[in-house]
Amino acid sequence: MRKTDLLLKNVLLFFKLTCLYAVISFGLCFATLAHLDNSVVLSPHSAPAQANATPCASAMASVPRAVAATAPSPAAALSFPASAMTGIPLDAKDISFSFDGRYCTYLYRSELKIYDIQSDKVIKAIAGSNIYRPVLMSDRDILLYCTSNKKNFYLHSYRIESDQDTVHKSLALSAGTKIKDMVYSGATGLVFINFSRVRSGIESDTIYCMDVMENVTKLSLSGVIDNMVILNGEKSMYYNDEATNLYLHGKPFAGMKAGRLLGRDAQDRVYVQSVVDTRSISIIEKEAVRSKFTLPASNFNQFYSDGNDLYAIYNDRIVKISGDAGEEMAFDKRLRFIGLGGSTAYFRSSGKEIIGIKWVVN
Repeated sequence: MRKTDLLLKNVLLFFKLTCLYAVISFGLCFATLAHLDNSVVLSPHSAPAQANATPCASAMASVPRAVAATAPSPAAALSFPASAMTGIPLDAKDISFSFDGRYCTYLYRSELKIYDIQSDKVIKAIAGSNIYRPVLMSDRDILLYCTSNKKNFYLHSYRIESDQDTVHKSLALSAGTKIKDMVYSGATGLVFINFSRVRSGIESDTIYCMDVMENVTKLSLSGVIDNMVILNGEKSMYYNDEATNLYLHGKPFAGMKAGRLLGRDAQDRVYVQSVVDTRSISIIEKEAVRSKFTLPASNFNQFYSDGNDLYAIYNDRIVKISGDAGEEMAFDKRLRFIGLGGSTAYFRSSGKEIIGIKWVVN
């Protein structure tokens, strides 16, 4: 009987120890999973995640309104790439993206590169020692750019799909003249180019209006011109001087003395930032200030225009300020914003590659 009692006690002790071990193991697993859930680390090759976007309570209106500030959720603050471009050099310049998100263009070592995003490779390289201001059209896969030699500047258009490069116009300009800015209107076929020249330490700018199908017109302007915005549907040009005074058709704008031009949207509404309150944005339509609104926070890094819409770029989110104003996308603050193409936002990652994150409105 004693042997039987001893065996029974050993069995009961083994059972108790087994149960205790199971409880401890379960607790450790639960704690580990909870920790992992709260410590997601950005990986440039992870699967895409939904980006946070909070629609504004009302659409664009003709009365002042404020875009509500919404703090991004922890899940939205870490967005994962939908695509990665590994072949674009760190010192590439003038990086831009096509309206349909298919192509990226940039300048690198005296060459203009056209990069296919889907295949992750360069499909065209245009060589030239003096290539200036490449601009992708906002509604078609056509690239505008300028070249120069010792005597002339030339305006080119390059059709990506057909691999067709066309020289439209040439200008004879003085030595030392440089291209400062170039904007275009797809509807009117007009291209405005701001040429800058420094004489005796004083900068002087001249704007030429180039109709790609007809003639070149020199606008009678003087002084330094810092920003240009032209309308898509008509021959109208707004610009700033170096003191951020606002002009229309070469004359002071009657509706607003000063303000920093940000760009226009697809409906030809022009957006102007106040020089007094940097959060305050005025909207000009039909040559008059029609409405104003206030940005949710003043710590934005820059404004960005893709030719159809405008955005305020913060350290951890992009806020749309035109059209469906208030839509926003949160992203990891370790990423550096580059641009938008189609429904994708592009960033430099901590690994220095360019990644694309799909813009998804919840």
